[in-house]
Amino acid sequence: MIAPKSVTVSLAAEPADAGSLEGGGIYPAGVEATVIATANEGYSFVSWTEDSEVVSTDASYTFTVATGRNLTANFQEQGSKVITSVTLPITPPVAGAVPDSLLGLGAEQYSVGTTVEYSGWDPAMPNGYFEVETAYAAKLMLRAATGYRFSDHVTVMVPGANVELNIARDRESLLLTATFPATAANAVTGICEGNGEVFLGEGTYEFRLGGVSYGDFTFTRCGTGWAIMDADGQYAAFNRGSLVMQEEPFVWKYGCGSFYTNVTTPVGGWWFRAKITTRWYLTGDGSALTVSKSGRNACASLYQDFSYDEHCYGKYVSCKDGTHCMTCRRCGDVVTEGCSYGDDHRCTECGFHDPAATEIRVLASVKKTCVGYGPGARTVWKATIQAEGIGLQIRKVEYSATGTRWTKGSSFTSPKEIDSFYIRVTDSQGAVHTYQYLDGEVTEEV
Repeated sequence: MIAPKSVTVSLAAEPADAGSLEGGGIYPAGVEATVIATANEGYSFVSWTEDSEVVSTDASYTFTVATGRNLTANFQEQGSKVITSVTLPITPPVAGAVPDSLLGLGAEQYSVGTTVEYSGWDPAMPNGYFEVETAYAAKLMLRAATGYRFSDHVTVMVPGANVELNIARDRESLLLTATFPATAANAVTGICEGNGEVFLGEGTYEFRLGGVSYGDFTFTRCGTGWAIMDADGQYAAFNRGSLVMQEEPFVWKYGCGSFYTNVTTPVGGWWFRAKITTRWYLTGDGSALTVSKSGRNACASLYQDFSYDEHCYGKYVSCKDGTHCMTCRRCGDVVTEGCSYGDDHRCTECGFHDPAATEIRVLASVKKTCVGYGPGARTVWKATIQAEGIGLQIRKVEYSATGTRWTKGSSFTSPKEIDSFYIRVTDSQGAVHTYQYLDGEVTEEV
């Protein structure tokens, strides 16, 4: 009989010093394993998680070993309460009320007010701030009051906005981005129009997978994941290795930029039982949605039409022809202007050097030096050439003793004293400049 393969169960605590763990190690596949988490003084056990997903809320967790497991025992300080949901009454900016590209608005400008609701604990104002990036987006840092922690699966609701969360490792703070779609109240019609990528949130968007558009779909929260509905009111769902459209919502998980579902299948014979979990990705074949075990072409992105009354231009960039341009970060509109040069012959906006103010600078020196040691030592003279281009580049440097036969290089030696030699420099525009070194001076030959 062939012995069953061995698999490893790895355990970790979060925080690392919050408790002790038992049950990790190597097991034969198909047997039952029990892992136990014991909290240290001052902490209490919260849950076992794997890949950020909760697998058990019991300190003693028993499961059948089929594949390697990486389990994390999560603890919290005693006396702290878990924040499971937050509702923030943030008001979207009205057209024209917020200047384009305005940054650093403080809480006194966009206050969260006093009606913030936190489920499961006493309401308290967090310490936070806003940074308005565009007329329709705001970032806010929320900090939990003393004795509280945010849940790993906290839900933050901002009425009328799509919300993206980034929870700190210690769960004492979270960074949220609230994006407000254009509505009748804040919609604008202006010169900056187009279609841009937005964060995942509840709403209707153009759905792209692997860069290919599959039309408009509506995304809504459903349990611990997302339901995806097409324009005909049918929900995308997984059924036995295929994608089907049905009337009932189907829960898709979202992570690492892709939508997926995990399918657990029992395997084995009479001698042992095990389960294998397979991840199926929501992807596309170029014309319609489908599912695949491969994550190829599963990278999801959401796009939405936008319209602003002002462009959002970046910095000027040199066009290398005496002009510079700046491009709108949203719609791609390009503005081109001529360069304006300062006293240093560089453009005051893009830094491009004035092509009409080019210059070649050549320096040369001769140094007497000794080569070798003892009776075999000898004296040589070494010539060094330095060529610098201002407004252009140096392509080639050559030297010659007589000005007729040229050797490429910027230094050379001679057993005799060097009093005079010639220098030839070729610049990036193909022009050739000839110089003579004589008694320590370099002069250009006309």
